[in-house]
Amino acid sequence: MAIVVILPKQGQSVESCIITEIKKKKGDAVKKGEILFAYETDKATFEEESPTDGVVLECFYNDGDEVPVLLNMMVIGQPGEDYAGLLGGEISGKEQELKLLMPE
Repeated sequence: MAIVVILPKQGQSVESCIITEIKKKKGDAVKKGEILFAYETDKATFEEESPTDGVVLECFYNDGDEVPVLLNMMVIGQPGEDYAGLLGGEISGKEQELKLLMPE
């Protein structure tokens, strides 16, 4: 079953983070505990580990992007797995941001 990896919230006042490095790209195999991406707040740098074994089915952001916390960063699952139902109709990271700015 596919899993969505979100950008965690690091502290109560943190609203967004800068993605410093995407270490695993779409199509890359990952093992549980491997580093998926690195990100920074105004005070610290963090690395996000894979919660499971699988393949990166989707990566919504790139190095250097400023991403609001708690948004979908990646989807990990098995090759060819349908994960559309996990995203609630959200296709890209930029579309996720627009939904936050302009709710229905």
